[in-house]
Amino acid sequence: MLEGNKILLRVVEPNDATLLFIWENRPENKKVTNADRPIDLFFIRKLIDSQRDVYLDNQLRFIICLKEDNAPIGTVDLFDVDFNDFNSKIGILIAEKKFRNKGYACEAIKLIISYCRNKLDIITLNCCIQEDNLKSIKLFEKNGFKRINNFNNILTYKLCLKKD
Repeated sequence: MLEGNKILLRVVEPNDATLLFIWENRPENKKVTNADRPIDLFFIRKLIDSQRDVYLDNQLRFIICLKEDNAPIGTVDLFDVDFNDFNSKIGILIAEKKFRNKGYACEAIKLIISYCRNKLDIITLNCCIQEDNLKSIKLFEKNGFKRINNFNNILTYKLCLKKD
């Protein structure tokens, strides 16, 4: 578990499947996750089961929870983790609208950056953002990510992590 000031990040658990099913299939969330078809509960359960060990599965999903009451509000994902080249992709979703624009995503990114740098020895984090998703662009730029590419309206950002 990763703990911040207002949130904590915990690894996704099997009993999160129904919540993730709801979040993943909301039309407003599908727009930013690039999922072009409905995701079924079986697929979500299978995905949760396949994320037991980041070193074996090369991916890890965290549930973003409010520290005050442990309420889940979103997810942050590490995927395509490559321990040979020391890089990973990152994605984040504050799934509950009422918790957006309150600094939770920024805090989650900072926690993940620290985790990647200090626990996983990741050197480079990358993310892809639709060019019209201005809030995500601002979020990642605020956290030091630099734009490196624009292809088919998808912006690629990169953050180089250095040991403190």
